[in-house]
Amino acid sequence: RPGAGLADLRVATPGDNLSLGALGRGGSIEVRSLLGAGDREREESEFLSSLIIDGDITTYWGRKEGRGAVPVARFTLDLGALFWVDRTRLLGDFSGLPTTGERARTRFGSINYLWYQLSGSDGSLAPNGTLRWTPLGDLPESPRNHRDIVHFEETFKPRKLRYLRLLFGMTSAALSGVTAEMQVFGEGYAAEVVS
Repeated sequence: RPGAGLADLRVATPGDNLSLGALGRGGSIEVRSLLGAGDREREESEFLSSLIIDGDITTYWGRKEGRGAVPVARFTLDLGALFWVDRTRLLGDFSGLPTTGERARTRFGSINYLWYQLSGSDGSLAPNGTLRWTPLGDLPESPRNHRDIVHFEETFKPRKLRYLRLLFGMTSAALSGVTAEMQVFGEGYAAEVVS
């Protein structure tokens, strides 16, 4: 119509995803699966690990184990610098999984997290020399976690963090555990400046 236009358009977003620039800032992502499984415990390659912070919902990290196995995995993300962080999102989107062909059954046998524990660290060390971790959130085990919930979010008061760690149960029976993205958000001024 004549004279039509937009006025006062606002878009609410969670902000910039801090995990996207982590590798460029000297950070890292480590994925270990089958924790405590002896010689079956494995550290994933840098390529596979980086898929959960590449910003592409169609790429994913996943692990499948045999029936009866309930393996535990751990993601450890180094953001490369200190940030004020107040939210994380874990996306278990299945859009990258095939819908047809031989591998299609992977899509229909995939889940996200049976349970998880999320922790953060500003880089301070505990007396034993390891990072000192602070609990940020947890997901109790629930049947709904198997397929009903695809995306998980934890919000908390802003904390000065450099590291995030997610410990989680991946699979049940012969299901596959899938993580498409691990996102980290914050707000406010820079937490630290180094000259």
